[in-house]
Formats: sequence, structure tokens, C-alpha cells
Amino acid sequence: MILDYSLQQIEEYAVKKGFPAFRGKQIFDAVMNAKQLNQTNLPKQVLQQIEEDYPNFEIVKKLTSKDGTIKYALRMKDGQVV
Repeated sequence: MILDYSLQQIEEYAVKKGFPAFRGKQIFDAVMNAKQLNQTNLPKQVLQQIEEDYPNFEIVKKLTSKDGTIKYALRMKDGQVV
């Protein structure tokens, strides 16, 4: 799942797929800020590639603890929440 990747790993993914490394930073920032990728300024080609490589999900809830730990509740394409 893309949420498990570090910034460096997402930048490497972007480059591997033929996109500039800065697209990786944009993807990382969107994911870490609990945004839906289709609500960003990422090009359609990048969004289509991510959709092919990773299951669709919707961020249902984002919780941040006092120590900075962030937890997400995600609704997967099949309706399951994880």
C-alpha cells in the first residue's frame, strides 16, 4: 500500500514509472495530508498509473496522537474499512 512508503520510496516509484522525482513528493504530500489523489493537481497520467498499481481507497478518518503518531481508517474499493 502506498501509505507504507517513505518519501524516498515514492520518489523512486515515480521515477521508475517514468515521472520526475518531484511527482513523488507531490504524491507523498497528498497521501500524508489525507487528501484524495484525484483532488490534487497531479496529472491524469500519474493518477491513472497509481490507480493501476495500487487499490483504490478512501481515507475515512485520520487520527493524530499527542506523540505525533498518525493512524488512518481506509475504505477499500470493495467497501471494507481497514
